[in-house]
Amino acid sequence: MLYLIDANNLAGELGILGEIDFDKKLIDLIQQKNQARPRRVVLVFDSADRMGDKIENGKLTIIYAPQDNYYKGADNKIVELAEKYNKEKNNVFMVSNDIDLGEKVKKINNFQNNIKIIKARDFAEIFDISNSVDNKIDPEIEDSITEEFLDLWGGN
Repeated sequence: MLYLIDANNLAGELGILGEIDFDKKLIDLIQQKNQARPRRVVLVFDSADRMGDKIENGKLTIIYAPQDNYYKGADNKIVELAEKYNKEKNNVFMVSNDIDLGEKVKKINNFQNNIKIIKARDFAEIFDISNSVDNKIDPEIEDSITEEFLDLWGGN
C-alpha cells in the first residue's frame, strides 16, 4: 500500500500552508506518525524550482515538483506517478481535496480500483495528524484581530 499525497493540499487542510517551512513541518509530522507502522508515503509539493527535487528517506519519498513547460505544479507530477503506480498494479491511496486532480486520477484508474482517493481531512484523521498541529491563535492576537474587524465594519 502506498499513500500518494498532494502535500500542499494536506498542509492547507492542517492549517500550516502559510507558515514558514510548512513543508518541513509536514514532513516531520508524517515521519513521526509513520514510525509505528511504516507505510510507503510519497509527498508531492509544489515548487518554484525549475528542476525540482526528490529526497528518499526510508519509506518516505519527498518530491518537489519541477516548474517547467511540462510540469505546472504538483498536480502534474501526481498524475504522472498515479499512471506509473497504476501500471505497476500498486494499491495506492491518493490524498487530496482537489476535485480536478481526483477526476484525472479516476480516469487513470480506469475502473481497475488500484487507486483510491481519500480526502485530506480523512487522511489526517486516519494518520492521526489532525490533532498534531497547533492551529490555535494567541488570545491577545485574536482579540486584536476582532477589534480591527469591528473598526472596519463599524461595529464600535
